[in-house]
Amino acid sequence: AMGWLPDTKDTRDSITRTLRRYNAETISNPVPGIFRAIRTLYDANNPNMKMGIYVFGDEFSTSESADQVMRTLDQLNPADENGHRKIVINAIGFPTTIRYTFSMGNTGLRLANLMREVCYIHGGTFIALQDL
Repeated sequence: AMGWLPDTKDTRDSITRTLRRYNAETISNPVPGIFRAIRTLYDANNPNMKMGIYVFGDEFSTSESADQVMRTLDQLNPADENGHRKIVINAIGFPTTIRYTFSMGNTGLRLANLMREVCYIHGGTFIALQDL
């Protein structure tokens, strides 16, 4: 079951251990996780609910187009009459695949382009790291 993790030292230590052991050779696509977080964690019945999503990634490797992603996000997180959205989406792009664009099919550039647009439209910030 998906839910909020408690903000404790043990939780943070567990996240750090997991990230250090993470297999960097996997195919990455943050989009299903973004959609799932919105669908399962956002409580539309709570008028005071605000939510921030933070994406950390290096690839957008899927046949799904950026336009398809943007349309779905607009349905899941619509703007109000003033253009504000209840869920803010932020992202940090790692440069790990951009160095190998010829062999990796530009998946790192696809992530940067997608997240720059998603963050702009959904009120967040995109940061592209030049080096790790």
